[in-house]
Parts: sequence; structure tokens; C-alpha cells
Amino acid sequence: MFPILHLQGDPQQRGQQYGSQAAQLIRHSIASYARQFAYRCGLTWQQAQTQAEGSLPWLERHVPHLLEEIQGIAAGSGSFCCLYPLLTCC
Repeated sequence: MFPILHLQGDPQQRGQQYGSQAAQLIRHSIASYARQFAYRCGLTWQQAQTQAEGSLPWLERHVPHLLEEIQGIAAGSGSFCCLYPLLTCC
């Protein structure tokens, strides 16, 4: 179901590699999550992104390597949207 990807480098580089290799799956996941946020939480994707951005200071403090990887995934997939809502729930 999911491809096996071989990634190298620092978190940002790994994220970009993952994002570019799995771009179609990521776009599909974003669309699925957007529907779930709308259905379960009554939020548009933009509202979910805005709400989730409140987590950025915590991510920067406690898991900066994960934040770098997430940012790399967004850039590598061409989905220059905020992927942080995927880490949160309503």
C-alpha cells in the first residue's frame, strides 16, 4: 500500500525527499484530512491550519527536528500548505 522510501540527510533533507517521492499520497491525505476536519470539527482546512499553528512554539522547543522534517515534507511535496493540522485533533 505504501512505498518503501530510502531517505538520507538531515531532517529537512529527509522531509524534502519524502515529500517529493510521496507527493501524490500526501495531497490525497491532505484532502482526506480536510474533509475529516470539516465533518468532525466544523473547520475549514484554513481554520484547522490556523488553529494548529499555535503548536509551533512547542514543536520548536521540544522536537525541532520533527518540525524541520514536516517543513521539508511540505516543500518537497509541493503542498506549500501547513501540514501541522495532521499532528493535531479537534
